[in-house]
Amino acid sequence: GGFAAVIGNPPHGSRPRDAGARAARFPEAQAARNSAADFLALALRLIAPDGRSGLVMPKSLSFSHAWRDLRVAVRPGLVAAHDLGCGFADVRLEQMLVTVGHPDRAAGRPPTVAVGRLAPDGPPCGHAVARDAVARRDALPSGVRDARDLALLDAIDAGAAGRLGTELRTRRGQPLQRLLVPSDRPGGGVPVLAGRDIADFARPRPRRRLPDRAPPPPGGLRLLAPGQVVVQNIIAHLTRPTDHLRLIATVVDRPLAALDTVNALEPHPAPAALCAYLLSDLVNWYLYVGVYNRAVRTMHFDNWTLERLPAPPPGLLATLAPVAARLAAAPGDRAAWQALNAAVADAFAVPPALRGHLTPLGRGRAVSGRSGSAPTDATG
Repeated sequence: GGFAAVIGNPPHGSRPRDAGARAARFPEAQAARNSAADFLALALRLIAPDGRSGLVMPKSLSFSHAWRDLRVAVRPGLVAAHDLGCGFADVRLEQMLVTVGHPDRAAGRPPTVAVGRLAPDGPPCGHAVARDAVARRDALPSGVRDARDLALLDAIDAGAAGRLGTELRTRRGQPLQRLLVPSDRPGGGVPVLAGRDIADFARPRPRRRLPDRAPPPPGGLRLLAPGQVVVQNIIAHLTRPTDHLRLIATVVDRPLAALDTVNALEPHPAPAALCAYLLSDLVNWYLYVGVYNRAVRTMHFDNWTLERLPAPPPGLLATLAPVAARLAAAPGDRAAWQALNAAVADAFAVPPALRGHLTPLGRGRAVSGRSGSAPTDATG
């Protein structure tokens, strides 16, 4: 039994009133807390063994931790995942079209999944991604645009020493905003770092502090230790020189408190080199294309992000130590950014033909290397 086709554009975002009944009926959709998740879970149950379901879904399905259980349920029967962008007038939500067959017929599926872009703000494109890569990256790779994307993702995965999240964790700061006063106001207190106080390799300069008389936050005030890497919690989406995501990070040089707009990595034996690695074009390109599928709205740096970023190949952080010291002394040093990106691309054995595809991210960041690729100038 079942239907040959289930198609639709279900309502996104609204939450059912009876959460208990919803969880019992569609457990794989529970964490998403979105009615569209229920519709997709229902579609999987309605289609015939040789049927197809095609639904317009929030793009979060393709990468979000909250949607992971449903993504895993969809993956065996996945036929295609196409990016729609903001596909409808007056709708700011990023969307995708997901085509799925019956999960019980997974054994007969082809070894690839169709991916591409059908958005109205650009030309359509389509490609095939290996099914095992979809599982390995834990994403529905609707952000893939061309063969270079696929080749570069594969090269980075091949060169990575696993995932950063297996050896490194991060913790978000505390919600202290209502307790703070400007740093230039008379009186004592603890300087508190906000996300906007972080700039690439710049000495942190908190603009506010927690007065001595302020009540302690629940669980007590936590202080960052000198040498910890800190990252803005909201991942910046920028459009110059082209669309990309950018991590913004630096190394703490003195004890500070931190707001919840900051994520602090666990203490690391080579913090400056780790910071440099996180700021490299390769890591930020992978973050944009391989982790967040070229999404542009409200991405957070957290442990879920770390679990999906490539870990540096053996010896890379030691190689980066001298260039990291240069950047710590002069964050605007264009040659140092070029040296950083060359070293990271070399360590991952990125072919020369693909190095120009690692989009330069401005402020002197560029890709070059021993392998013969020409330096790519970047402005911004």
